[in-house]
Amino acid sequence: KEHYDERPVDVLINNAGRNTSGQSGKFDLLFRANFLGHFVLTQQLLEKLRGGRIINLSSVMHHFAGTEKRKTAKYWNSMILHQPSQPAETYSASKLAAILFTNELNRRYGKSHGIKSMSVNPGACSSDIWRTFPRWITQITDKVYLTPKQGSVPSVAAAVQQHWSSSVTYLQPLWLPNKEGPAFPLSEILAPYVGYAVAEPRLPPPQQSNAMAGALWDACEEHSGYKFS
Repeated sequence: KEHYDERPVDVLINNAGRNTSGQSGKFDLLFRANFLGHFVLTQQLLEKLRGGRIINLSSVMHHFAGTEKRKTAKYWNSMILHQPSQPAETYSASKLAAILFTNELNRRYGKSHGIKSMSVNPGACSSDIWRTFPRWITQITDKVYLTPKQGSVPSVAAAVQQHWSSSVTYLQPLWLPNKEGPAFPLSEILAPYVGYAVAEPRLPPPQQSNAMAGALWDACEEHSGYKFS
């Protein structure tokens, strides 16, 4: 254990997730699994990640989170705490949170810790995230969605590709017709599979995006009890 504790962490992939809601103590189980736990784990490993990479799993659903009201800690408080009437919004918000977290990690720790953080959309995958759904639904997802192996390719590329420019922070697995600006959401679901491709997430201008990320960060520190140095 002592030897293990001394070893650096080269890559952290924050991949756990669910698409159904519930309550875990005072927390919303969906947001806790999809984001808050990742936030805490990253905080705990931050010093070991110097010079390493942090990969945060997002989703095409981040396109549907909207941005206007996500500027305040009050909004993120409502996502962290259990809100049984809004699981779809909570899921989209958790995937937007992954992208905001990625960008904020780069801003805060890119130079001081040499960390490169990236967000990844694995695509629509027929994975265990569907395990609680009826069999007729999983039979459809098995036929039309990507396999877990296909969906893992962008994460692996983000983790091991040697040189990513500072402007590249988001990968997804499909060919996209538009090379500038955020993709049309359906393109990140229905376009041809290519393994991985650089894309641009749907975010407001930098000043607003930074404010949203800061509000998210503050809310997560407050509710989790874990603070970044």
